[in-house]
Amino acid sequence: MSGGLESQMLKAALSVLVAHFVKRDERLYYYRYMTSRLRKGGNLVNTEISSDLDAPEFPAILKNWEKMRELMGATPESLANFRNCCAKCCACLRHMKRKSCCARAAFQNPCASFRPS
Repeated sequence: MSGGLESQMLKAALSVLVAHFVKRDERLYYYRYMTSRLRKGGNLVNTEISSDLDAPEFPAILKNWEKMRELMGATPESLANFRNCCAKCCACLRHMKRKSCCARAAFQNPCASFRPS
């Protein structure tokens, strides 16, 4: 690629339903790498499953996730195992822990775009 380092930087990056599959101890590196590839003023769009699995409101959140997965063609077996998968297969972070990790990775102005009430 010709040009200076700035020309090799990205205006935007997308991480759609990927981060929750990155191991917890590698998540900060993942976030930092994405932000390091962005131009000054660049945007990162990151969507991931993020919730406190022990919170009283989690069953309602899980029900919404299951509805979305069902619409995407999930099998009855995968729906039945989804909560267990969130706890064991995915590295779901609690909202505050994810926010802290994003801040340490130098995200500026992170905001949640979808959170059930």
